[in-house]
Amino acid sequence: MGYLSAETLDVSGGGGTFTVPSGCTFLLVKLAVSTGTAPTSVTLGGTAVTTVATVSNGDSLTSGIYSRVSPASGSLALGYSSAAAYGKATLEYYDGIDLVTPVRNSATAGGTYATSFSLGVTSVADDLCSDFIVIQENATATAGGSQTLILSTTFAVTPKMYAASRQTASGTTTTFSWTTNGLGQRQAQIAVALIPLAGTTQTIRPDSTVSNTGWTASTTTLWQDTSDQSDATYMSATADGSVAVLGLANPWPAFASVSGVVVTVRIRREF
Repeated sequence: MGYLSAETLDVSGGGGTFTVPSGCTFLLVKLAVSTGTAPTSVTLGGTAVTTVATVSNGDSLTSGIYSRVSPASGSLALGYSSAAAYGKATLEYYDGIDLVTPVRNSATAGGTYATSFSLGVTSVADDLCSDFIVIQENATATAGGSQTLILSTTFAVTPKMYAASRQTASGTTTTFSWTTNGLGQRQAQIAVALIPLAGTTQTIRPDSTVSNTGWTASTTTLWQDTSDQSDATYMSATADGSVAVLGLANPWPAFASVSGVVVTVRIRREF
């Protein structure tokens, strides 16, 4: 579940074709164009995409992140107010994203002359976060230690340096940092936090027609005494029907001398 793959398109001519991999249910388009303004339109397969965020580097370079739920292979088409636009796009493919509310938050930064950049996006633990950075002139960029590099490439024309990375959130802010090779060029950076699809669970408790033989919930301490010898902590079953049950033997020889046993079980299923 999560990030699947990515591909990069030269969209200087107004678009390009792409192939969605098997299993993909969500697509991010990371776009950089040299017109100084965002494209007047961005479509996938003839249908407009959702704009997540856009930002300018304060000069002639504009970046944007766009999204599409349940994408199909086809064409990425851009409309420009200037026919002289140059553009590069990265398409990132995901599964396991909440398709009702896929994007939790985004953050942008741009216009800074520096050799190092960082940007934090508000997140929740386990969010799937990604960013990209575009530098107007020739440069190289190294991603921060917590990030997994998706791509880093240079081009002969603006945008001349383009890189993207990803990481899984561990807290309320996920930070993306980059260090360049000392040229100190203007940059544009966007980060986004995607909401992972939550698993579906249901609680299973067996019925019993005989007194004191059914399972009763003992969610904290399971005491080894006569009244609780038939108890067990009943668990949650996943949507596919597989069940995990914690059962207590009657009696417990291994714990005969122990007054009580605390049992904690956590089950997580992702699909």
